[in-house]
Amino acid sequence: EEAWKVFNGGETIFTETFWQFPTADAALLAKWGRVREIRELANKAIEDLRSQGQVGASLQAELLIGPESGLSEAEVAAALTAGLRPASLGPRVLRTETAGLAAVVVLQSVLGDLGPAQPPLPAPTE
Repeated sequence: EEAWKVFNGGETIFTETFWQFPTADAALLAKWGRVREIRELANKAIEDLRSQGQVGASLQAELLIGPESGLSEAEVAAALTAGLRPASLGPRVLRTETAGLAAVVVLQSVLGDLGPAQPPLPAPTE
């Protein structure tokens, strides 16, 4: 409450319902459009796998995160032999520490584990 008043947020934080955000630019919206297209393709591929009984839930997903320099040919061959299917998070090389987190977020989003956004808490009544 005290911090809210210092930042000129109004009388009380408890009566505010949302912030006004600036309108996103067209280039950013186009990028998100592409992300949604890729997500739709990934959803279809996962549903095809589910219908074939190859994937049932996100808990059955397995990730292999390689070093920033990439996997060796022998490592790729071993992964394919073990039944892993290649996938990419895009053209950028991610650090090993963040690639796993990024992949898990994509899997949770695609498989529906993130769930719908939670509704905001109602304002207190007097």
